[in-house]
Amino acid sequence: MQGFLGVAIELLHKSDLLSLDQLALVETLGIGAHAVKRSQLRIVEQRREEQAGYSFGIGSFGHIGLKVAVGGQWWSLVSKSQLPLKKWSHVAVVTIRQKEWRLAAKYGTVSNVPAEQQKLNDELCLMAQIETTHALANLEEICRVPGVDIFIGPSDLAASLGVPGQTGHTRVQESGELVIRTAKQHGKLVAVGSMPSDFKFWVKAGVDVLFCTNDTSCLRIGAQVVLQQAREAVAQPGK
Repeated sequence: MQGFLGVAIELLHKSDLLSLDQLALVETLGIGAHAVKRSQLRIVEQRREEQAGYSFGIGSFGHIGLKVAVGGQWWSLVSKSQLPLKKWSHVAVVTIRQKEWRLAAKYGTVSNVPAEQQKLNDELCLMAQIETTHALANLEEICRVPGVDIFIGPSDLAASLGVPGQTGHTRVQESGELVIRTAKQHGKLVAVGSMPSDFKFWVKAGVDVLFCTNDTSCLRIGAQVVLQQAREAVAQPGK
């Protein structure tokens, strides 16, 4: 997770109406909108085109639903459980386009395509993100969900705990240790997105997967190394 991010001042918009938790969702929704735009997903509402497309959303009573058109017939998958009403909920769906699915299945060149597709299904990993105080309060319930592992977001968690930017703060570390203990009790794998300064803590805490920063952090760290080498060369031209 990125602890600090430089943004042009003209792109910042002050809000006196939203809480910190609600403002944190602005970034999440922005990332989602960007992902949809980049992936060129074609989303079709059922009432617009009866024979093709799919829709995903939350019903008026809090049920999560997915509808997909197959061969001109619509199939629906609706959750039994309900999301809490009048509260912020973060729900996302990940789709794989046909071209990407064919590539993952080696374009059908394997001897048993159904078995290869099932193998891909088995190897897919679904993780619930724990990065707010609300998620911490519902940690036991989240960890009881079958087939879902846990991902800790220290940067967003720090903001939700009232210590933005301080991923090494005691509150964040104690919360992280609680998440790991609870997840392990339910047989879950735990992943975390961490900055280099926090690597040792998370490894010692017992995470299973350590995401070593992100693309922008790697670019920044690499640029800093190159810049430092250039400065040293300029400072000592005779050596």
